[in-house]
Amino acid sequence: MTGELKVAAIVTIGFGLLFAIASHDATDAPVRFLSDIIFWRIGDGVAVLTQENHLADAILGGVMAGWGVMIWMLADRLLPVAPADVKRIVTTSALVWFTVDTAGSIAGGGGFNGVLNLGFLAMFLIPLRRI
Repeated sequence: MTGELKVAAIVTIGFGLLFAIASHDATDAPVRFLSDIIFWRIGDGVAVLTQENHLADAILGGVMAGWGVMIWMLADRLLPVAPADVKRIVTTSALVWFTVDTAGSIAGGGGFNGVLNLGFLAMFLIPLRRI
């Protein structure tokens, strides 16, 4: 359980860093490709991201990396002594993230991101179900 939650934290940190790196034209190709997938426009995607996109990627990356570090620390330090509290904290934060992110994705025309979000949600909630 602790190991699975730490893996989820590492994956979240990795995605956060991927988005943070995408805050520059020279390194934004993976995020542009992900956008192509989310909006079903493979081969006809966004050629250049705007400054606003890069700023949003930097903010998103920082928030995701920070959230991942928090989950790692909860799993590493608090889970052994207060498992019910960790379960409540991570479950609540994951459900709030999922709801806001998925609703915003649908509103913005990228509903497929909600499907991808289900994978992240499962990555957090499955290890917690054993607590």
